[in-house]
Amino acid sequence: MSRKIIAKASLRGILKAATPLSVGGTGAGEHVDIELATDGTGQCYIPGTSLAGAIRSWLERQGCTEHFFGKADGEASRVYVYDSAIPYAIKERRHGISLNDNTGTVFGREGFFYTRAILPRGTSVPFNIELDVSNENDGGILALIVEALEAGEIRFGRCRTRGMGKMYLADTAINYYDFVNDGTALDSWLENKPASINTLENFNRPYLNRKKVFHIKISWQPESNLMVKSGLDGIAAKIMPLVSGIDEGGRIIAPVIPGTSFKGLFRSHARKIFNTLMIEDKINIIDDIFGDEHRAGRLMIDDVYCVTKQSLLLENWIEEDSDTLDIATSENQHVAIDRFTGGASPGALYNARPVKNSCAWEPIYITLNAFPEISVEMLKGD
Repeated sequence: MSRKIIAKASLRGILKAATPLSVGGTGAGEHVDIELATDGTGQCYIPGTSLAGAIRSWLERQGCTEHFFGKADGEASRVYVYDSAIPYAIKERRHGISLNDNTGTVFGREGFFYTRAILPRGTSVPFNIELDVSNENDGGILALIVEALEAGEIRFGRCRTRGMGKMYLADTAINYYDFVNDGTALDSWLENKPASINTLENFNRPYLNRKKVFHIKISWQPESNLMVKSGLDGIAAKIMPLVSGIDEGGRIIAPVIPGTSFKGLFRSHARKIFNTLMIEDKINIIDDIFGDEHRAGRLMIDDVYCVTKQSLLLENWIEEDSDTLDIATSENQHVAIDRFTGGASPGALYNARPVKNSCAWEPIYITLNAFPEISVEMLKGD
């Protein structure tokens, strides 16, 4: 079905991952339960449907009623979002565990342990969309999308509330081909030449019924050594801290505390507070904030990385070079005690490499969406 088009707009740039990215493919991989999406050439990529879905969801949450991405009665989308291949992508593995809220253990959780493949922080993803402009409001909506992407407000992929998928748009290039007022615009678009209008500043942004979003920054420093265990045992030390890449090439790494660890900790503490205050319907309130098996929560906590005085090279860390390990960790010896005999358990001696308490850590960044159905009185209790 034909439709009126008064202009074409194209947006190109690079999405840079500020936290790890998980865009799952079909089936499990050789070493993971949730593999990354790959195209026909075997390259990791983000499908255009995943990018478009995240942008559409953000627009709907802001109260945008324009049918930018089409609608169910048969109107096609005016936005073309291209697949984004990631050549030479560095892949990591991240382990997860599901706990029972009532017991604090994995008891009663079938398939409680899982492993997913992720793209580390610093990964660069090409971003390319085009828009059929049918009215003047379209330019303003596209400008809103650009501003949200550049501010990192739109998250992509899975586990968006658990520390992943935060990306910033950089190197933005915009071309707006005005077919009505520019006689050369059609030829320029057909020949893929730059447009006479390369900004969206002059377009009026539509009024949006924005929901309140609270951004919380917590500066902190551990008082003792800290350990979030890696899924793999070491050679020099049996228990090694979890590390993750922090640059585009994946060669520079840092110890990391996943957003899932903080979210689980806060959820458990919130449950204790609600139990103490004897707030009714506490389970529904906590599930609404933190999410459950059927829905995502309203609370998002980013991964938090250690800041070391010297860079940690991946190859040296894998080889367990002592000088590299000593930059961020200390070696601790432990003995496991048998609770019945009071003596050492078989194979009781083991060592660990926790992160030193002298190492600095990035702030904890929390995003909390508004709670229209929860009042202050409900949180205070009777």
